[in-house]
Amino acid sequence: MWCDTVAGVATVPSGELCLNRRPNWRQVLTAELIRDHSQASAVSAPVPLQAEGGNQESDSSTVGGAEALAPPSTSPGATVNWEARLMMERSKAVKCPDISTHLAGTKKVQQELTRPGVLENFFPDDPEAVAQIRATFAGQYSLDMGEEGDNTVAMALANPDQFVLKPQREGGGNNLYGADICQVLSAVRSSSKRMAYILMEKVQPEPVYNYLLRRGSPLKLCTCLSELGIFGAYVRQGTDMVLNETAGHLLRTKSAEHSDGGVAAGVAVLDNPLLV
Repeated sequence: MWCDTVAGVATVPSGELCLNRRPNWRQVLTAELIRDHSQASAVSAPVPLQAEGGNQESDSSTVGGAEALAPPSTSPGATVNWEARLMMERSKAVKCPDISTHLAGTKKVQQELTRPGVLENFFPDDPEAVAQIRATFAGQYSLDMGEEGDNTVAMALANPDQFVLKPQREGGGNNLYGADICQVLSAVRSSSKRMAYILMEKVQPEPVYNYLLRRGSPLKLCTCLSELGIFGAYVRQGTDMVLNETAGHLLRTKSAEHSDGGVAAGVAVLDNPLLV
């Protein structure tokens, strides 16, 4: 669906498509869009965008695709990345995503959404919707400085196997478990560095037996855990909703012996769900 939207912009005679990506980006979608649409171009952030982003008054129809796996604050050259992002936000381009939507997907915002009373701000007259959404949440706890964060640290150190310590990073292999939680929190418990993390209740999925097919690895039956992600297509104009639909799914499966790690980290494999 997103590709269809991009294709529509890219085929407009005056349309330009600018994809803001990290250097050495390995995802194939960017290459496919550039190959299929002559108006598409890729810009590797942060330096080129900052250097070439002076024309902010263009009337061209532009979709700026910001990098999906790492918010600017956690990428190398964070200050320059934010300056590039500010340039994009000030432009007349259609941003995908815009900065507020991008930040809404961060772990800290997700943690804040679990606080009692927060969802009610968005659904003031629909307690049933609030209950349905809240039922999907795992417990998430702030590590901000103060009494609340101190209590979170104490809770994690007392029962580290019940939680996951999550930094604001994506791509797999960054979450901390068990003894690693104790090591990190003991080192930063009195420092503002702990605010770079949130603590989440550990999900206990039902294990299944499956075969993981990977190049260079023997094929054998093993105990596996799977994670199902649902894609969404979301476009808005100011406060007006233009599009908000499901757009497919992604199932990743890994051996139960690994606590963390995605496909890009070389731990998980892509899978397909079998509905029974």
